[in-house]
Amino acid sequence: QEHYSKAKSFFEMNVVNYPESFNVYSSMGDFYRAIGDKEKAIEFYTKALTIKDYPSTRKKLDKLKPNQ
Repeated sequence: QEHYSKAKSFFEMNVVNYPESFNVYSSMGDFYRAIGDKEKAIEFYTKALTIKDYPSTRKKLDKLKPNQ
């Protein structure tokens, strides 16, 4: 089921508690992509990739960026 407000709270808590985790930012990007917020998804995927260059996250980011 789609409990976006509850999910967002958990993701935000993870960002605070695990600020150096690639997965936290990648997951937050997935969240924003799921709710249709392209700009925020790009922001979080980009942050994730500054921590760890992960191919599947790179593909997700490339699909969202303009001119790709």
